[in-house]
Amino acid sequence: MRGVNEGAADRERIEVGVIKSQHNDFSVLFLFYDTQDNQWGFYSGTGSNNGFTLVDPSPIKIGEELPDYSVIGSHQAEILVAVYREQTQGHWWVWIHDRWIGFYNTNLWHENGLKHEAYQIDFGGEVMTMGTDMGSGKLPDEDYGYAAYQRNIRYVNKDTGDFTKVESAMERTRYPECYDVTFTNSTSSTWGSYIYFGGSAEDPRCETYPY
Repeated sequence: MRGVNEGAADRERIEVGVIKSQHNDFSVLFLFYDTQDNQWGFYSGTGSNNGFTLVDPSPIKIGEELPDYSVIGSHQAEILVAVYREQTQGHWWVWIHDRWIGFYNTNLWHENGLKHEAYQIDFGGEVMTMGTDMGSGKLPDEDYGYAAYQRNIRYVNKDTGDFTKVESAMERTRYPECYDVTFTNSTSSTWGSYIYFGGSAEDPRCETYPY
């Protein structure tokens, strides 16, 4: 999720997600933020750190190895995540699993950044190092049980405070032969709007990966 500082190149953002280890042998949940004043950091999971105030720790610990994993072709593990701007004080709250775990204080953000709203919301994945897997390492066309997914994608309407289904989205990827994403607006009550995403530079279809 990003708030754009209009008229400048700088942006403010909050990111929540799962990051794999360098060798793909474990994953951790992380929180990250970045401001126009070059304040940034990962939240380590204890106390008040890097602008995030922990209020009620989740059983799924930030910065620690996840307790459950998806198995390709079998069991699929899920985590419920939300980021919500509370309208009275303006803090950005983070929901993990079954509770609001804490918030980013409204004083972190600029008037044209995340102070009042997010101008853009992104879902999906990214790679930090050339040649690594995104998600499960499978492309979206391999579907459920194989490709990574995010379901019931919604946003909060700033005027009503209601969680609203995402009806349409722009599918963006730089190297679709290596990493890709597909968006579906379904009528399913359990899946709603969802994406499949991911890929691997080691996939034989990825022949022009820009190392």
